[in-house]
Amino acid sequence: MKILRLLLLLILPFITNAQKSSSFKPDPGPLKELVRSYMLENKSYWNLTDTDIDNWTISNLYSDDKSGTTYMYVHQQVNGIRIFNAVSSVSIKDGKINSFAKRIFSDATGKINTDHPSNSPASAIQKTAEHLGLTIKDEPIVSGYYSKIFN
Repeated sequence: MKILRLLLLLILPFITNAQKSSSFKPDPGPLKELVRSYMLENKSYWNLTDTDIDNWTISNLYSDDKSGTTYMYVHQQVNGIRIFNAVSSVSIKDGKINSFAKRIFSDATGKINTDHPSNSPASAIQKTAEHLGLTIKDEPIVSGYYSKIFN
């Protein structure tokens, strides 16, 4: 039993080090310009408008220091509102785009029928609860990113 404990104590540091994340968050500034340039290069092929190219945000960004690859998720938006399922994944290595899984809608601004959401976040929560047969006692309090859009 003592030998088993000793082996466990010797092996445990290696196991915990293997679990540590090897990722870090890079500066998004230069990466934004790289993605924008890539979209401009593919503008005619993807049938993008200038508005499509200029209206997106980074929803997630991280780099893996072992592979040297940066991963970015680009979320298309119209009037500051993110479009559902319009998230492209981008991988960047050595300052070049390795892959760009395009999930951008062409001429998104021209295809919308409103310039604001039909439901507020609080209303959406209430309607969802009703659909699920749940009762909400108090008015939902919305904070953070979405409250800035609607206020």
